[in-house]
Amino acid sequence: MFNSKELGHPMFNAQVPIPQGETVEIVYELTEPINSGAARVPVQPLADEPAIAISVPVCG
Repeated sequence: MFNSKELGHPMFNAQVPIPQGETVEIVYELTEPINSGAARVPVQPLADEPAIAISVPVCG
């Protein structure tokens, strides 16, 4: 796992071998400071349609 910043935002990069024709699941478990408002989770456009599941508590 590689951690860095891009435009002031944290960036995470994992180099994972994926055998040809197979599917893998990558799970990130992050702990962040509490902030009001809804969570923002931008998804990078890809050639396929990845299934994105996000579970975050509502902050108030």
